[in-house]
Amino acid sequence: MLQMSIMSMGSLSHPAFCNAPCVHMIKNGYCDAGASCGFCHLPHSKKVRLNKHQRQFLQSLDAGQKVVFIAPIILQKMEGFSEQVLFVEELKKAMEKSEREGSISVACKKQSRQVQLTRVLERMTTTALLELLATCLPSEIFRLYEAARGEGPLLHDVGSGPVMLLFPL
Repeated sequence: MLQMSIMSMGSLSHPAFCNAPCVHMIKNGYCDAGASCGFCHLPHSKKVRLNKHQRQFLQSLDAGQKVVFIAPIILQKMEGFSEQVLFVEELKKAMEKSEREGSISVACKKQSRQVQLTRVLERMTTTALLELLATCLPSEIFRLYEAARGEGPLLHDVGSGPVMLLFPL
């Protein structure tokens, strides 16, 4: 059972919306900032990284194809987070718009590579997946995502000073 003392501002909505892990908690098992820390104090799995072929495949996709390929994975991760309805609805609209504009087909020379990539993407955090779509989606979606995480659109004051958010808007 988790003790409330290890919770921090950065741990809110763990694991779907929390911030990056706190290095002090990882190294020392404690953090001097305590509950006001802007980083997550809860356990995280190892960061998932794309290999060279996966990065090349994603780079070969146009913006619409990336949205159609990655957005369903984000939406699947969002199931059960009803309080983030605005973010989810806007992401669905962006995906549907991409589909209407003809970006439905995502072809890969080797089907096994696409399946492998999908499995890797499914293990990534919501934030990491949105980073892959940073140039493909309207900035409003990122503002709604940050709001769903309980933060302001640009900076969040955690008591020890403002913390810059991941997405510059």
